[in-house]
Amino acid sequence: MGMQLNKFFLIILVLFSSCKGDAQENYVVSKKTKQTVTTAGINFFDKKYAAQYTMIIDESTPADHPIKTFLDCTDSYFTIHYIPKNQVLEDYWRNQYFKNKDIDKINFETESKIIEKKINESSKNYAIFCYYVPSKFLKSNAGCSSESVYLDNRTNAEIYYYDNQENKWKLIKQKLSNILPRILESKYFKTNFPSYFAQNKNQEKSYAEVESDNKNIIGLWQLNCLINNSGLYISSNKGKLSGTLALSPPAIFVDITLERNIGKESYDIKYLSQDMSPPLASENIIDDKNISKNEKIGELLVKNNNEIELVWYGLYNINMKKRTHLINQFSNNKSNNHAILKKCIEKE
Repeated sequence: MGMQLNKFFLIILVLFSSCKGDAQENYVVSKKTKQTVTTAGINFFDKKYAAQYTMIIDESTPADHPIKTFLDCTDSYFTIHYIPKNQVLEDYWRNQYFKNKDIDKINFETESKIIEKKINESSKNYAIFCYYVPSKFLKSNAGCSSESVYLDNRTNAEIYYYDNQENKWKLIKQKLSNILPRILESKYFKTNFPSYFAQNKNQEKSYAEVESDNKNIIGLWQLNCLINNSGLYISSNKGKLSGTLALSPPAIFVDITLERNIGKESYDIKYLSQDMSPPLASENIIDDKNISKNEKIGELLVKNNNEIELVWYGLYNINMKKRTHLINQFSNNKSNNHAILKKCIEKE
């Protein structure tokens, strides 16, 4: 009898050890941060969680950072939050992105592509979090939509962080919460998980530092400094670059913004508005309301301190879904969209 009991306890011990080992294989705990980090077998980027990028929380409320929301009441409700790690990107999403935009007229499919492209330009400059709620905590009064769904008072939400070096989602916190995933602001993540932003503190640049980086691009640029023409004059205000460019036919001038590509000696050119101050400008009015302010209309490639290359794509008409005004003041035909400009001394 004693031997049978010993065998029984031995079997139980082996089974317990086996289960413990399996659990350790599925969850790996890291001590790199103050929070407990658990690597789990879940991928919120999986195609089955297809979702669009957006900058809108609801019909009238803009977000302060890009988000992706997935909702399936039989699966889960989660939002992926792309939180900027530096001041330049934070200012862009918070203050610049919706400038001159009508939220009521936004095409969400087109907008998603624009946001995704912008994020991909410098994805490592974002701290990416996912606020995840399993289906068992989802409640609804009618149907399954972001407007009708609410959370159970006993909801146990899970917060994940995406480690882009290991290409893994890591569970960093579980908490009782009835906060809907998509309404969280950047402040929530920066306050609760400061360690994921501290590493980039020294990379953040003030407006003065940004202007210092851009000082070589500021000034008057022309094809030939000996020939007096309108040229391209680039100025800076609080780290934001702008200029005015002439298009064909004559008397069409457009105000543009320039956004530096992080880590590159190049700038994206985007449309801001039509400049109506020159003589005869009113005779050549362009379709301003349908010209995209997010689509790139050209690039400036810095060759050296005295030369830049202008690559012109043309304005993008959202309604017509095509490029217009393919000729600018520095080109004489549609096929010649490159021009080397020289930095000139302004004449008084």
